[in-house]
Amino acid sequence: MALNSDFKVKDSLYVGSSACFVTQTDSPVILSAGSSLFDIFLQEGEVSASCALTQGLGVDSFTFDGTADATVAVDGAVIDTVATGDQQGRVAVTNLDNTTSQVCLTNLGTAGLPTFGGVTVTSGGITTVGLSATAANSGILSAGRDLNEIFVTSAEAGSVCSVTADSDKPTITIGGTSANPTVRIADTCVAAISSAFCTAASSTQGNIGLTRLNGGSATLDIGLCAGDNVQFAGICATGNITTSGNVDGRDVAKDGITLNALQALSAVSVTTGSAPSQGTVRLTSLSGFNTDIDTGLQAGDSPTFAGLCLGVGADTDDTVLILNGSGVVKTDEIDNRVWGSTLVDGSGTANFIPLWSDGNTIGDSTLSVHDGKVTASNAISAVDGFCGDGSGLTGVTATPTFPSTACTSIKSTDKIFINDDAGGATSGNKNITYANLLTDLAAGEGIAVTGTDSLCVAGISNVADLNVPRWTGSAFSNSMLSQNACGTTLTIAGSAVIQGDLTVEGDFTCLETLIETTSAVCITNAGTGPALYAEQTGSNQPIARFVDTEGGNITFVDGGKVGIGTEAPSEELTISGNLSANGTATIDGLATIGGGITATLGAGTSNTVVVSNGGSLVTDGIDSKVWACKVVDYGSSTGNKIARFCGTTGTLGDSSITDNGTLITLDADVTVGNGDSIKLPATGGSRYAEEQTFTATVGTTETGVPTFAKSGLKQVKYLVSLTKGVNVTAFEVNAVYNGTAPCGTTYGIVDAQAASQLADVKITSAGTTIDLDITAAAASTTAVIHGVAVY
Repeated sequence: MALNSDFKVKDSLYVGSSACFVTQTDSPVILSAGSSLFDIFLQEGEVSASCALTQGLGVDSFTFDGTADATVAVDGAVIDTVATGDQQGRVAVTNLDNTTSQVCLTNLGTAGLPTFGGVTVTSGGITTVGLSATAANSGILSAGRDLNEIFVTSAEAGSVCSVTADSDKPTITIGGTSANPTVRIADTCVAAISSAFCTAASSTQGNIGLTRLNGGSATLDIGLCAGDNVQFAGICATGNITTSGNVDGRDVAKDGITLNALQALSAVSVTTGSAPSQGTVRLTSLSGFNTDIDTGLQAGDSPTFAGLCLGVGADTDDTVLILNGSGVVKTDEIDNRVWGSTLVDGSGTANFIPLWSDGNTIGDSTLSVHDGKVTASNAISAVDGFCGDGSGLTGVTATPTFPSTACTSIKSTDKIFINDDAGGATSGNKNITYANLLTDLAAGEGIAVTGTDSLCVAGISNVADLNVPRWTGSAFSNSMLSQNACGTTLTIAGSAVIQGDLTVEGDFTCLETLIETTSAVCITNAGTGPALYAEQTGSNQPIARFVDTEGGNITFVDGGKVGIGTEAPSEELTISGNLSANGTATIDGLATIGGGITATLGAGTSNTVVVSNGGSLVTDGIDSKVWACKVVDYGSSTGNKIARFCGTTGTLGDSSITDNGTLITLDADVTVGNGDSIKLPATGGSRYAEEQTFTATVGTTETGVPTFAKSGLKQVKYLVSLTKGVNVTAFEVNAVYNGTAPCGTTYGIVDAQAASQLADVKITSAGTTIDLDITAAAASTTAVIHGVAVY
């Protein structure tokens, strides 16, 4: 055991079989029984001639071989234990030779006659033997009379044993019956009796207050007042007896102190230990004496631990254990949703806005936030419109929203916004003034600008009334078509070529008529209009119907709906029967298919899939991890359990970590990563404790083992073990650092063998760390150092 100059022992010091005290000639001394440890134990580097061994009280002999071993033998007569004696007034004392003696306390035995300066009995009273009114106690006098003459025994109940008339009571008359006798006193005696005492009370210790029949009073001192000297043949008290003086010449208070000291001495030889209550350790000595030690873990205490591992059973309450900022374990209420299935999981990418991928999983959406701006990797559809001036929007298609205020007098400088990208231009959004619009419209397209900045039809003033105008290339003029005033007759002044269909609803008069009747009609259209045009005027009548006599029809009903296989289509196209298509079907709206879809799909690489949205098929983008087999599933889960991968199949299950939101519980062994440390910050975080394990190989020369960073270090404590084969030596080092140099103490050295593996240990700080410089007794010795540093 190596001690530095700052080593202090508060109560006691126990030195095991491998104690080593280095040379300290100018240090504060450590005393044991009034002698310096330096004078008792052989110092390293000292010779036996300079070490004095003094035999003191209770020490029988010393044996010292002058080299390393010293033997101290304690006198066997030294008292080891003190216990209750074998009878009243005795104390049993046992010495180291295991000889028990009964010590009799003077005049406190069963036949003793103790004398007290005062006696205080708090409860139970004093019991005196031999005062009862029975025949066996005949001869006990009270005021000179036998008690048997005063009291009636149970066998004599109802009879008068003795009546004697005194001189002042000359007449006593006995009447009544033998079972209920009465005594009448003569009238001349009544006045004397009125001054007799009727009640008694005690207002002061040792005094009795008496009250007469006539109302007078008297005080009787019975000699038991506080200052009286009372003598009894014996005293039996159920409460405590207190005294400020000696009992039979003996100071009982000092005897109690001596007894406590003897009990403390006997408690050194501890044989067993127990826990009578929470936070209390009871040590039992060889003599059976118990010493209770408060470990600071009782119900009202606030202990502090570097770590805490609890085995917790299942329950249904929402109260959990937490570790607050002061490092104290307390309870707190958590949201009961942590026990249910409403919490979400998932993963995401930094800066991306989350998106629900299913009912309880969150992943990346196509929106991300960078430098305060929201970016979308896909198109954005604004259902309710966008707000703002739209300066940052490109490629947006939206329903136009016009202001509610109309302009009734447009000016030539008023602007209209347009986008000419569709024309092949790349300039994007532009504006044109009303003057630009008029100029552009008036450039030979039939529209002209008048002197009032108004638009008019070019050349329309030259067209005659009721004439259908014609375009000459730059303006309108008269054509050879005209109609009568009522608009019922159209007149063509020249020949007419009809390239499309001709429908005549009234009478048809043809000067050159060619009519053919055939079983089939073939229409070949050489023009640009429809080859067949049918127009129906009127309601509730079909436009056209094509009927196959053998079955099947196609009907164009009123309103333009088409029915195939049905004469009453409910939609724009209704097919009653099967539908087949060899090409591509494009549906811009929703498609409702009740019988399911059978399709042959080709392979693709997009992350857009078809999903059901309230019964409708829509597309949605999914996480690309589903194609790379990186999506996980779960086997079973328990509320508040942290998930872990079960094997290599991508399945999540329960781990041994429980997190209820305020407390994390570890239900298995915990191993911190190699070389990593545990940091326990205090409230505020500026003060903290760090715990870590270090290892190194040391030898017979000094080997430095770097440990904790010294910057900000206040204190560090190490548990060190040195192992060489089966030889193991363990010890502790406690050190402080003042910012300049460390100062440490080595203590608690324990050897598993005769020779210690520790030759020397120092604590240094030459670099950026606090180092332990260890010298072992053998080469290639393994050093394992577990430390706790306080910053």
